[in-house]
Amino acid sequence: MDLPLFNQDLEADFPAKAVAIKQVVEQADGVLFVTPEYNRGFSGVLKNAIDWASRPWGKSSFAGKPAAIVGASMGPLGTTQAQSQLRNVLLYLDMKVMGQPEVYFNAITSLDEQGHVVGESREFIKSFAEAFVAHVRSAASPR
Repeated sequence: MDLPLFNQDLEADFPAKAVAIKQVVEQADGVLFVTPEYNRGFSGVLKNAIDWASRPWGKSSFAGKPAAIVGASMGPLGTTQAQSQLRNVLLYLDMKVMGQPEVYFNAITSLDEQGHVVGESREFIKSFAEAFVAHVRSAASPR
């Protein structure tokens, strides 16, 4: 999408690509964040997109949206640190973050040579997707 790096000075003349990402979020029923982990944190590219879609102050496209987080890594801890940091950001943005199940996907043990999800991981990912759909639907239901 080629978003420019977030710069608060650009908010007065909001970049068209940042407007476009805000519109995508606003039209979505829910947001699924998928992140790798780099140096025990989530992607800077993802953080940049979040910063644009949450601005200007008081006009966050994320507020009240249901969300979930998944991640994949080659390491034994998966994306535990990245997801923890991302969860903090999403809670600050007033998103309704799904708590369970959590997905810390190990790409080495869960994928075959063609890149397809295999074994127990396949069923687990399916159950996660079903839980996320239910989470989005419950967030949309009047209480």
